[in-house]
Amino acid sequence: MQFFRLKPSTIEGAGVGVFAAANIPKGAVLTDLFAEDDVRRLTWEEFAALDVPAEIKENFVTRYETECFLPKCLNRMSVGWYLNDSEDPNLAHDANYVYFALRDIVAGEELLIRYDDL
Repeated sequence: MQFFRLKPSTIEGAGVGVFAAANIPKGAVLTDLFAEDDVRRLTWEEFAALDVPAEIKENFVTRYETECFLPKCLNRMSVGWYLNDSEDPNLAHDANYVYFALRDIVAGEELLIRYDDL
């Protein structure tokens, strides 16, 4: 099982990024610690009323036009939630959005995907 960490992205303006907590060999499947019931689906009114730190509201929400999604527990998240875009990604995914390493990835490296492939 791989472990990931969220921290500021290396990409300017991207906000949060996902980083490898250990070396990941080429071809390794990234274990996803996410289940559908681990997410909170909120209207924007519900989101605005949440009593959580501003940092959580700014960095850990997936935004849509009429609603948003927030992990119930930030220690259990889909690796896909916070992957940033790159023309030179180190991850790809199959038809079921199972992510895998395109090359060896070293601990501390930001995990990136090509959005055009989503």
